Amino acid sequence: MTVSAVGALEHRRTRKTAVALSETFQPPLVLSALFVTMPPLAQDAGLAGALWGLLGACAVCLLPFAAVIILARRGVLSDHHVSDKKQRAPIMAATFALTALYMMALLTWQGPMILMALAVAFASGMVGLILISPWWKISGHAMTAGSMGAIAFLSWGPWALVAIPMCIAVCISRVVLRAHTLAQVAAGAAFGATVIGGIYAMMYRLLVG
Repeated sequence: MTVSAVGALEHRRTRKTAVALSETFQPPLVLSALFVTMPPLAQDAGLAGALWGLLGACAVCLLPFAAVIILARRGVLSDHHVSDKKQRAPIMAATFALTALYMMALLTWQGPMILMALAVAFASGMVGLILISPWWKISGHAMTAGSMGAIAFLSWGPWALVAIPMCIAVCISRVVLRAHTLAQVAAGAAFGATVIGGIYAMMYRLLVG
């Protein structure tokens, strides 16, 4: 096998790995996992908390994601990652509306307030995406990965540090796939860790104590 053939094979393998990471750790899936696991693990809310988390995962993440997949397959959107930054604002606005309805349900039926803190933090992140995306294609993958790492650390302590390699790998995968520049990935991760993570910490202290 020639050097060029070996290089091409390694390139394909690297790309396949990057695609696998990018698809597995998509923002809706990562956020869904947080919604479902946070109440029972971080607040000891039991089965009822997990059900509230599942409702949040469906309302905030899975329903909008399903709509994006359908629209992408019909050619309305560029792809299921919404790579065209001009198409992001309407999707984020619709997701924001569903998140607001979910937060109203949490308040009305006294759901776990840790989920309110999580919803407020990510709603703030969506506002950031809505404002930034028309001008610059900041990475939603990196933003979610960075915020997930920060929120997990705030909720579970040093054990959450095991998530750091995953966060880094996801960020690298987006650059390898040329979906984002290094600057867009770095900005997304920083925004997620500091802004979304900081808002979560503030809301957690206010609502949970």
